[in-house]
Amino acid sequence: MCGVDYHKFKLFQLSILWRAGVSKNEMFKQVSLHRHEQIVRQRLALSDPGNPREYGCLMFALINDGRPVEDFILEPSWCRIDGHYCYRFIFGGLAWVFLVSRHAKPTLVLDRVLQENGQMTIRCISPKDMKFLVEFSQKLVESGKI
Repeated sequence: MCGVDYHKFKLFQLSILWRAGVSKNEMFKQVSLHRHEQIVRQRLALSDPGNPREYGCLMFALINDGRPVEDFILEPSWCRIDGHYCYRFIFGGLAWVFLVSRHAKPTLVLDRVLQENGQMTIRCISPKDMKFLVEFSQKLVESGKI
């Protein structure tokens, strides 16, 4: 995807992350930014999106049987990817994976987050190919909730 307004969209991404981190709502209990909370808050207050290496967000369009999955929202959860602390959100037909760590990220990851020139990669992926979604669905079935 090209032509994205880096400044506006990166601040939007940061606002999602920060709001989830400071929320007292039970749905956001797994999002705990610790020392990053103040850094992200200050970036938002100063309208400073920082650079792509800081708090990058990998994005995936959720596609099932050739159609977008638009009406699915899942409680955010944390995970580690190659030693980086990450938070996963599902909403708006997208999976948003925020990398919240200060140490260097692999070039392969950095090349896929929103860039200052307005380019970003949004991969299409089936929810069936996202291990954490499959595990979540299995737990729902096992609990008898669906």
